[in-house]
Amino acid sequence: MHVIHQICLDYRETKDFSGAVLIRQGETTLYEGAFGLAHRGFNIANRPDTRFDTASVTKLFTAAAILRL
Repeated sequence: MHVIHQICLDYRETKDFSGAVLIRQGETTLYEGAFGLAHRGFNIANRPDTRFDTASVTKLFTAAAILRL
């Protein structure tokens, strides 16, 4: 088992981690995994290709980036 995978499993158990992890070096994928649930209400598992709805939360980051420019 990849050491990163074990770290993610431990974090999922201790911190209730739900998310995706991708580690790349250049064009080489070193590790890819998904953990927990993508939607807790419908009990849908996370997958590496899960698309998340970001809704309005990104507006603040977009505005801040535009102001920084």
